[in-house]
Amino acid sequence: MLSSFNILTKYFEISLKENLHKNNKTKEFDNIRKNIIVQSSKEEFGDYQSNISLVLSKIYGKNPKLIALEIIDLVKKNKEIEETIEKLEIAGPGFINISLRKEIFINNLIKNLRCERVGIPLVHSENNNHIKKIIVDFSSPNIAKEMHVGHLRSTIIGDSISRIYELRGYRVLRLNHVGDWGTQFGMLIAFLKEEYPGDLSNIGNIKIGDLVNFYKSSKKRFDNESEFQKKAREEVIKLQRGDEKSIEAWQLLCNQSRKEFNLIYKILNIEIEE
Repeated sequence: MLSSFNILTKYFEISLKENLHKNNKTKEFDNIRKNIIVQSSKEEFGDYQSNISLVLSKIYGKNPKLIALEIIDLVKKNKEIEETIEKLEIAGPGFINISLRKEIFINNLIKNLRCERVGIPLVHSENNNHIKKIIVDFSSPNIAKEMHVGHLRSTIIGDSISRIYELRGYRVLRLNHVGDWGTQFGMLIAFLKEEYPGDLSNIGNIKIGDLVNFYKSSKKRFDNESEFQKKAREEVIKLQRGDEKSIEAWQLLCNQSRKEFNLIYKILNIEIEE
């Protein structure tokens, strides 16, 4: 259908130029060519419509129906258009209703059914060796927390947008932003260091449900204990300075959370990278 629309637009623009030239108004072309053809709002108005006759009537000071007749005659002069258009009709004050040949719909359906891409065109680039890259940032669940409906919504919408761009031929970076070094990490690491003072590698055995409880417990202490607040803030500073033990704790927390997130992504058949 895109090719039919392009053909219609092409020949309506050619006819518009001829009509403007005949009336010594060629300079008006660029001002009025936009949306020369639009999809009809109702089935009885055909497949497409044009209000160019109404626009020209204001420029010429002429009856729009007479202008519509002139435009239709000019359009019909082009033989290629006969293979596309079933009929052109004048409606209302001077609208031109355009009905396409039914064979076009049938042929397009058959063509699309045979096409792996269902007829959706690839994006074209002036340099075929340079494919435009699109970044879609989505999902972004919180470390040490279970996904909620807001994360699922973002995940599904982001994946859908990514698939559309990929189908058009773009290179898509599906970006999942996790693991900010904020206060929540500081208080969680401080709490876990107290729970596992000997060996932080045991964090790898913690389930996401336990992490949620740890988060709640650490948040409660952070809100009520000034000494724990101090420890949590110190852990954030250590993270920012690259302290090995703090980085290790942060990575272990991210990895353990990631395991649970990946189960959801697998169920939804979603590919994403950080």
